[in-house]
Amino acid sequence: MVQQKMLTPKEVRFFLHFIVAAIVHMQAQAADIKIRFGQKEAVVAVEQLTLSCANNTLAVGDALTLTPTLLPASATNQTVTWSSSDTTIATVSNGKITARAAGTATITATNKAVAWTASNAAVNTFIIRKNGAIIPSEVILYTADTAIVLSCDNDYILATIEGSDRTATCTVTVTLLPVATPAPEGSMALGSLMWASVNVDDPGKFAARPDMYTKFYQWNQPDKAWPATGAIDETWRTATTHSYINATTWTNGSPCPPGWRLPTRGEYEALDAQGGDLPGNKGGRWAAASSPSTCGTNKDQPCGNAVAGRFYGKNFATCSLPDNMVGCVFFPASGYRNNTTGALNNQGALGYGWSSTQYSAPNGYNLRFLSTESNPALVANKANGLPVRCVQ
Repeated sequence: MVQQKMLTPKEVRFFLHFIVAAIVHMQAQAADIKIRFGQKEAVVAVEQLTLSCANNTLAVGDALTLTPTLLPASATNQTVTWSSSDTTIATVSNGKITARAAGTATITATNKAVAWTASNAAVNTFIIRKNGAIIPSEVILYTADTAIVLSCDNDYILATIEGSDRTATCTVTVTLLPVATPAPEGSMALGSLMWASVNVDDPGKFAARPDMYTKFYQWNQPDKAWPATGAIDETWRTATTHSYINATTWTNGSPCPPGWRLPTRGEYEALDAQGGDLPGNKGGRWAAASSPSTCGTNKDQPCGNAVAGRFYGKNFATCSLPDNMVGCVFFPASGYRNNTTGALNNQGALGYGWSSTQYSAPNGYNLRFLSTESNPALVANKANGLPVRCVQ
């Protein structure tokens, strides 16, 4: 740790005695030599450096951005440098890791210590008269807790107290590109894009059926699935406690299964434009939750959607669950979780789906719908918990 203190009178006397003892051969000088000791400016040392190191298994070609946290936040030097133990496996630049080949690499973040230098604004001034000796160019004196370096700078003695560098590491494992998860039954092709027929539930897992409430995700938080119903199961994450929520993109990866990704804002707009019962012939069709019934060809299979939601796609007007879903997909009205508290809101009345497109640093685009509206480009705070639908 960098020491933040003025030199005490005892230290000053010690340094002075050392210098006087060094005067062995007297030499004529053109002028007096001034010796000053004192603290030029306070330096707040970094006491701890940590890294966000979740979801650190990557496929070749994937990227992951690590966020360093320096404590205290008022530390003088906020600069962090990055290195990789094996750049053939993973490279790193400004905290962004790029997976290059299968294997394991350790990413190291380093914060260099800043020493303070005593010069000018000195608290004590001493003079060696013109017949004094030449002062050694550099002397290192050790005290119980630090090293103090003395060096010459014209007519001043500079006293520098050295500190310690801080480091943090994150080990990443790079795998070959995983095999894509097969499309769930009932998924819909729209041009070259395939829309999954169901939401994501647990991270990397599709839900069991389309008409069910699924777990909620915050922007760039693929590792944490918040409960689909009821109260939250741990302290809610905010942009203050988890700064990477405000990343430009989903740099930590998405909750989608292998081979799938989050839709863009434009892809949601194209889905919404396939037809609908809202102004402009957009937005699909709202469907209230159905009463339990049975289908004619399968007496054991309930018919209709168990929860309210919207049918999107060219056949929005005639589609129904469970097996009349050609040319459309169903989105459940799962509601959302509040960005500051995680409280569940509007379940059964509002539906959402995160996109991968940022609006601004704290906000991202998403699909939002209700019985009278469908907005494929709504802006929401990134700390909100929303459902996730995937495409490939």
